[in-house]
Amino acid sequence: MINAITGAPATETPEQSIAGAASADSDMFLQLLVAQVRYQDPLEPMNNNEAMAQTAQFTMVEQMTKVAEQQQELLAFQQATLATGMIGRAATGIDEFSGEVITGVVSAVEFNQGDPQLVIDGQLVAVDSIVSTSDVEDESPEQSEAGPNDEAQM
Repeated sequence: MINAITGAPATETPEQSIAGAASADSDMFLQLLVAQVRYQDPLEPMNNNEAMAQTAQFTMVEQMTKVAEQQQELLAFQQATLATGMIGRAATGIDEFSGEVITGVVSAVEFNQGDPQLVIDGQLVAVDSIVSTSDVEDESPEQSEAGPNDEAQM
């Protein structure tokens, strides 16, 4: 897959790197545990309490990895919700490549490798590069010419 903004080959997502690191950590732990059991002194075998403590630590690391993965998923969902909620709002953001300030109305949201990017006046801006948002002021002729009594008649 190719990055739509830079044209460079896509790299792995944070979720993929966390899953890969967790897999490597659990594999490393199991390899160390097997090596420890294999090369232990037969006259002084590993204490059962030590083995249970190591197993408990391994289980705790697995659970912490699962929590980290779930937090990443929650963060991605929150960013997607935030981004879609900004459609139709005025926004000011900074282009992460040129440093240019981009101001306009958010017209759409595009997802690049799972990361939401706002389309502001035809330019993509990352959600975390937005510095301000506001409601779009409606300047239609009916509202600007309407008097205070016109509203009560509706």
